[in-house]
Parts: sequence; structure tokens; C-alpha cells
Amino acid sequence: HLRRVRETGRPLFVTSNGRTAAVVLSPEAYDALVDRAELADNLALIDRGLDDVTAGRVRDARDGIRALAR
Repeated sequence: HLRRVRETGRPLFVTSNGRTAAVVLSPEAYDALVDRAELADNLALIDRGLDDVTAGRVRDARDGIRALAR
């Protein structure tokens, strides 16, 4: 089974009582999945930042640093 996962790059679903209990991935597939998840998180943060700019929820960096120092 592990050889097939490695060769095809497709996941192996391990079931227990007819329900998926685990998923086995090749290291390459896992790394690619993690990279895509990190990219999606970063894009969501960028979108949130752009929404803040559009809504005017911004301030000069120097003012923000002064506020943090207080």
C-alpha cells in the first residue's frame, strides 16, 4: 500500500467500521498540501489587510509605534 501511495502520489484512506479514520500521504504530497495551506492563509491575510485599507482602518506607522510605546 505504501509503495502505491509513493508511486501514484495519491492518498490512502484508512477506514474503521466503514468510516475514514486516517489518511496516508507521501512526504511530497504532504509538503505540497502544507505549502498550499500556507499560501491560502497568506492570501486571506492580504485580503483582510486590503479590506482594512478600503474601510479606512489604517494609521501612520509612526503613530502606531508611538501608541505601542505608551
